[in-house]
Amino acid sequence: MTHPYITKHPIYSLLCFAVFMLLISSCKKDEFNKDGLFVYAPSGTASYNVLRGDSLLVLRNTIISGSGAAFPVLITRSFDKDVQVTAAIDTSLIRIYDSTNNTKSPSLPDGAFTLVNKGTVTIQASKTTSGDSIRVQLADATKLKTGINTYIVPVVLSSATNGIPVSNNRQVMFLQFVVTSIATGITSLTGANMVDIVLENAGGVNTGVNIVYLRAVLNKAIGNPVTINVEDNAELVQAFNTSNKTSYVPFPSGAFQLTKSSAIIPSGATISKDSINISLPDLSKFQKGADYLLAIRLKENTSTDVPPADLTKNIVYVHVSVFVNNVDPSNQGLTGSSMARSSWSVTASASTIGPATAVLDGDNSTSWFTSGLAWLQLNMGASKTVKGFSIVPNYMYGRSYNFINMDVLSSDDGNSWKLQGRYAGSLPASSSSAASPDLKTVKFITPVTARYFKFNVTKNSSGYSAMAELNGIE
Repeated sequence: MTHPYITKHPIYSLLCFAVFMLLISSCKKDEFNKDGLFVYAPSGTASYNVLRGDSLLVLRNTIISGSGAAFPVLITRSFDKDVQVTAAIDTSLIRIYDSTNNTKSPSLPDGAFTLVNKGTVTIQASKTTSGDSIRVQLADATKLKTGINTYIVPVVLSSATNGIPVSNNRQVMFLQFVVTSIATGITSLTGANMVDIVLENAGGVNTGVNIVYLRAVLNKAIGNPVTINVEDNAELVQAFNTSNKTSYVPFPSGAFQLTKSSAIIPSGATISKDSINISLPDLSKFQKGADYLLAIRLKENTSTDVPPADLTKNIVYVHVSVFVNNVDPSNQGLTGSSMARSSWSVTASASTIGPATAVLDGDNSTSWFTSGLAWLQLNMGASKTVKGFSIVPNYMYGRSYNFINMDVLSSDDGNSWKLQGRYAGSLPASSSSAASPDLKTVKFITPVTARYFKFNVTKNSSGYSAMAELNGIE
């Protein structure tokens, strides 16, 4: 009796037919010559045709641990003569492995792996398993990539003697090797390959970080200390620009010194205890509006007991840009006339306790007050030229709850913003009060013409951002 599902669902019938045809075609692939006699590879350890080999640890061309991988060859039944089976490595099959397993294996250079005994094994008469195994071993580690990589070595049973056919279904074994090639590298102290430095220019003077520290690293600890050396390479800047479609300028002459160009990784460690030091002795060499790049490269050491350079960690870039701070860092000297505030309005990113409008109510004892970092935005109603702002800090909730640092931005339309500068301040004096406030001064080095200003608090005290009054000076 036909199952009702089959008659009602033609897709199921087609599926059954497809499975039947697959079985027929599988039988055709392994023709049962000599009464069903053929040789074949066994099942793998990862899947039916994937065999996990040893994890290999190598230092240049010396194998420290691991040996390779091996598998026997089988025959469907015993034969009255010795059967010699020959195998070969076929790297063209790697793409098939990757397509099937959705992987991207590194290329396998010729001669990197080899078959022991030229890939030949013997199944003795009356036996069903070869007495020896198809054995693959690493032949030349210097041909492999540095670092940790998983290689696929496809081994194909190519022929057997005495006219015994090779199974088409079980002809290929993919051997999987995780190879750790011990290698050295350099990074920033945070492990990155890029160090970003933003110098601040205020009144024509650059200030900021004037020394950079790098560290030496190993991807695997070894039993002896390793000394690495570095050098600068200006040609790598152009290569970086070409690769990343950037337009960085090489560091100017005299803008840097490699004051310490080597570091030592102790025995049994993967990170150097000391550092590579790059000093920036003259910050005035860096001009406003330019982006600079310095490339520090690991020097290759060809000694057999020293790991090679990891090509993914052999360069660290130092990027320097100059930010023009239009906010006077002295926070004083603001003179001029107080601006009328009748057309002003304010908004804030948050006002959890005191409203933003408190900064325009003329009362020093009320405050805009909110938890966390926040911004206050001023709309003056029309474009004005401003020399700066005089700010009364919060006293209503205690002077310890206040803004400390702010980014000050301007805009013509309230959408596109320009960073004018960074204000770095302090808490109000302990002797001050709402009646006698410790005024905070944001003075523009060059007066700014705009309609909108934003005060973005980047540091506060006691976890709260607050402000009592905001006054403009023109």
